[in-house]
Amino acid sequence: MSWIQSTIHKLYSVVTRIRFPEDPGHATGFFYNNGGNTYLITNQHVLKQGSNTDQNSAYEPIYSDNSSVYDSIRIFIRDMGALENTNPIDISLENGRGTDYLLHPELPAIDMVAIPLDFELSLVSDNEQLLTGSLALNEQFLPRHTPLDFEGLFAPTTLTMGYPGNFQEENADLPICRDSKIASPYDYAVNDAPYFVIDARMMDGTSGSPVFFDPMTTDHLARHQNIRQEFKIPLLGVHSASLQQTNAPFHEIRTDLNIVWYIQLLPEILSGESELFDN
Repeated sequence: MSWIQSTIHKLYSVVTRIRFPEDPGHATGFFYNNGGNTYLITNQHVLKQGSNTDQNSAYEPIYSDNSSVYDSIRIFIRDMGALENTNPIDISLENGRGTDYLLHPELPAIDMVAIPLDFELSLVSDNEQLLTGSLALNEQFLPRHTPLDFEGLFAPTTLTMGYPGNFQEENADLPICRDSKIASPYDYAVNDAPYFVIDARMMDGTSGSPVFFDPMTTDHLARHQNIRQEFKIPLLGVHSASLQQTNAPFHEIRTDLNIVWYIQLLPEILSGESELFDN
């Protein structure tokens, strides 16, 4: 299937399925380069045994207090020039927080985690110097907009890339890209928490999915900023969980509203320094 390589957008190579030992479930993660290192970015609850992907509030625990972290997780790295070939790599979590995975320094309950990897991937924007099949994002993909850039934008469309439910693309296990709408004001902290809400039908397995602005919104921002956004569709955040209604009939429990943690939290996780409470 190597003939199809040139037709696949490079962002598909940024995302990986996450598997667990002795657990049939899965989740989603993506690769991010910072300071000469490559990290796997996903949700904190993905690392917890018996985690629950549905929640009523972002600051309610989404896993039981006595749940423990898996000893390891498995990710998949694609071959250079043959993206359909994926190689499983087991990532140890036995040394715990601060070594095997990094949480937010001020709010460790934030459902985002960075896992240092012992190999480095090429950047998705390195057009002439790709050395690996799987690729990584970096700070170039972080939002660079100002409030003025959102003039005329209302409920902009986003794209979420992940592995929903039991569906699996059998040839290359490529992630699925789904449309969604930003349902809460962007650049606004819902319930005073650093997340926004998207309207989308998400499913188990999409926890840890990266959320991007769609190409039309990216073009709008590029015109306002007078810059060229080639391969730099802004990364907005990390999908975490679906919001559910309480005390509702079973068929009305799902709201199709989902929490996305702002990607601006990621540099704080990687640096260990927080600006959340700075005036």
